[in-house]
Amino acid sequence: ALHHATAKATTPETLIMAYGELRRRVRSVANNAGVVGYTHLARLTSALEALLREFAEKPGADNPSCRRTVAQAIDRTAAIIQKLQNVPDQPERDPRILVVDDDLISRKAVNHALNKVGLNAMSVEDPQAALG
Repeated sequence: ALHHATAKATTPETLIMAYGELRRRVRSVANNAGVVGYTHLARLTSALEALLREFAEKPGADNPSCRRTVAQAIDRTAAIIQKLQNVPDQPERDPRILVVDDDLISRKAVNHALNKVGLNAMSVEDPQAALG
């Protein structure tokens, strides 16, 4: 991907543009990974985005060692995404939540809030009853 993104760059300006485009794509992956809760992928791609930003802002930072690091990060990102794509869809479960509080108003408020967002909540006052 790195070679593909930079192969057509024949001048420093086109190289900066190529890194900018790659950075935008990586940022999109980072944002989407964060939204769906893939924190490991979000952190990796955020770090990669920061390095690509350095390349775009400081063309002298683009050296063979940095390019290898970027290429490895891209390869790792692709491997993580491939692994996530191969995970079979899990059947969606309707979680059941038990609210335990001896205060009636708190118990009702929490129960109501959970039910309002579509979660199946029930409540009890006695912790022993919750365990039983």
